[in-house]
Amino acid sequence: MGNKNNKLKKLRKLTSPATLDELPVEILYKILDELDISTIFESLYHVCKRFDEILLTYHEYDLNVKNISLINFNLIYSHIRPEQITKLTLSDDENNSGIIELFLSKFSLNTFIRLRSLTLIQINNEELINQILIPIADHLSFLNFSSIKIINTDESYGDIFIEVIMSILAKPSLRKAYFELSYSRTTSNPLPWLEQYSIKHLTFRGTCTVHFIRNTFICLPKLERFTTDDFDFDEEVDLNHIPNNEEDDNNSDSTEQNELEISNHNENQLLKNEQFASIQSPNNLKSLILDACTMSMSRIEWILQEMSGLKQFRLITTTVYDDESILDGYRWETVVSNMDKFEFIFSVNISIDSKLDIDICIKKFQTPFWIKEKQWFISLEKYDDEIIVYTLPYLNNFFILKNDSSSFEYRSTANDNSLLEIMNNVQDLYIDASNMKQSQLEVKYLYIFFYLIQIFIFRILLVLVFLMLKISISMVNGQNPNHFLMILKQL
Repeated sequence: MGNKNNKLKKLRKLTSPATLDELPVEILYKILDELDISTIFESLYHVCKRFDEILLTYHEYDLNVKNISLINFNLIYSHIRPEQITKLTLSDDENNSGIIELFLSKFSLNTFIRLRSLTLIQINNEELINQILIPIADHLSFLNFSSIKIINTDESYGDIFIEVIMSILAKPSLRKAYFELSYSRTTSNPLPWLEQYSIKHLTFRGTCTVHFIRNTFICLPKLERFTTDDFDFDEEVDLNHIPNNEEDDNNSDSTEQNELEISNHNENQLLKNEQFASIQSPNNLKSLILDACTMSMSRIEWILQEMSGLKQFRLITTTVYDDESILDGYRWETVVSNMDKFEFIFSVNISIDSKLDIDICIKKFQTPFWIKEKQWFISLEKYDDEIIVYTLPYLNNFFILKNDSSSFEYRSTANDNSLLEIMNNVQDLYIDASNMKQSQLEVKYLYIFFYLIQIFIFRILLVLVFLMLKISISMVNGQNPNHFLMILKQL
């Protein structure tokens, strides 16, 4: 009997919840990984001696000065060492004016020996940004540095900045690079590649020339994912329409002959695919993301043919896109047949004389290829002058319910289970119902209804699991579970 009681006591001790300060240090480190640095020091510093010791030994701090008040900055500076910081974000926008100067007066970048990731936001002072970057550019320092992100659409940095950036990009440890710079830079040659680099993920916000893409792919043989807004073909020559020498020398052709050639060219334009100099896609490139595409369907096809090894493709068109052929599901089958993942949002302006039939359009996305083989489901929204077709779940983290259409129609290839996933990624929902008809509201709010039902069911399940767990623990501890059973009955 005594032996049985001892076992029961041990079982109760094992099942009794540990307090936070009793958890193993590895678990506490995992918790710190999920918290921002302000929360860590505001909530845990000086709570107990053990927490203070853990904060001193933790070496994965993510220091983001954009989200830190001056008071918290002084607290953090007083109790943290530079070698404990692995991620650093510096911002000099209107909400953080002067904090970078304060940061540099307290810290020296040379001492951030464990730094892996650096993000610089809206730093217009070129001398200041170079002061930050130059220590990192040294190939013998920051051996674990793997990610750089620079955001400043108003920048006008000079040659020193470009030279420093290229030195950083050449670091063997660098794997990710993200640039969101001025429009004039993205439409020129923003990064003068000089050698081969080890970058695997590159993001360049803006419209990149095909010439820049071509040079980038040559110098980044390990590139796995490339993200940009759009490709610019203005300087590219269609190899199908290069005039030969005879045509160049024969300036005496009659006007009628020239008009005939132009007429024949226009008639055959849709039958002849454009061809450009190869961009020589890296063998490792598996993912392409275009977030503000203006290219015609034929040019998109050419790009995907050049990147035949792609396994993932995300395409979002601009709101002024007008090539209706992009809505042809049959045509897409040939282009993306070898891909594992294809996500898109097509926003296509339709002309008054357009003959596009949405029932035929949706039918082209209901073939065995889309429904059974790939299981890629789509939804279609038709407005007075626009058609929006998108894969499910919806890609963007915001969703806009429009109200400016008198003839709204909705179609989907999704089954009931897929409908529940329409808004999985949506965090912000914009609704303007002032001019909507009742029928429109009913159809559009169907999205919200399914989404809210899904959340409600999920939360109920969480409550039930939690209560059942508490009942099980109470029974193991020999406690009366009637209290929890009463709660379940009330549910």
